[in-house]
Amino acid sequence: MEQTTCQACRSAPVETTIEADELQNPFQVCRACAHRLKTLSLRPLEWYNLAIIHSPYQFLLHDDFYDEDGTACQPEEDVADAESFPAPTLEEVANDVERLLDYARTRWFIEGSIVEALGRHSKESVLRSLQMRVTSNPILEVKAFAYEICAQVLGGAAEEWIRAEWESFTPALLFPLAEASAACLPDEEGYNLVVNAIADVPPKELVRVAAALSWFRSESTLDWIERNISDPLVEDWGRLAAVSNLKWERVAKWLASGRPLSLVALDALACWHYNTPILKRFAPKLLEAAPVNEMNAVLNQYLESDPAPRVRKVIASIIGNWEQICKPQPDI
Repeated sequence: MEQTTCQACRSAPVETTIEADELQNPFQVCRACAHRLKTLSLRPLEWYNLAIIHSPYQFLLHDDFYDEDGTACQPEEDVADAESFPAPTLEEVANDVERLLDYARTRWFIEGSIVEALGRHSKESVLRSLQMRVTSNPILEVKAFAYEICAQVLGGAAEEWIRAEWESFTPALLFPLAEASAACLPDEEGYNLVVNAIADVPPKELVRVAAALSWFRSESTLDWIERNISDPLVEDWGRLAAVSNLKWERVAKWLASGRPLSLVALDALACWHYNTPILKRFAPKLLEAAPVNEMNAVLNQYLESDPAPRVRKVIASIIGNWEQICKPQPDI
């Protein structure tokens, strides 16, 4: 996307380009901003303007080097006159949908107050802006951003567009497109699109992409795991099970079946500390739990048949933490 004005200061002409993570979308900047970009000494507004176009996840812009307000954390040179070039605040942009979407584009996470601010605008205007952004700059980062806004703000208002986006699907966008599909499409339709998208993934890579099914929080995923479980038997299988409406009946069944599903069951129960973004987002609980003494007995019985150190460690982390693991039973 060629332009004549520096992407950072938006005043001087473009005099050079600097390679970005997406090779087809380099930084286009003047010489002064190029120097500040390379020396990690951008002024807040310059960082903000570049993050709108390239996202704050670019190496030269990311959070090792800048705070979310564009303040340089590790400048290799003094930041010149930073106070005269502040980045906009949410309050300053909230009433303008275009400026608000620009602001959202610069955030590490789109949540809370940003979602609320976008929700005060018409869904039609938000969707129209997202479509225009993707059309004018169809790079992965822009599409991923648009899908996330659809998921968190637009829901069914973006149904037709998200359905159409599957026609140009690329695996690099699986996770954000799955999130949007879970929020915007009918449940079964969105779920089947993701299942079909990962159908031909090699077994050793499957667990990595299967995380996209997490967005649907569907018990069907537990059936899918039973059919598709494969090495490596890493904790990600358990995390996927944990967010998929896991019930004690299924846990007991998997423990009785032995490895590999027994390991998935144990790892799912051990997810109570919520150590990944998706677990923190959904905070899953074990559903329809049995009495604690019964569940402890099943775990201890399994431990007798599989006393491996990994198993012993996981079971020890589960027993004694049932209050965190189980969904509270309703009072009768």
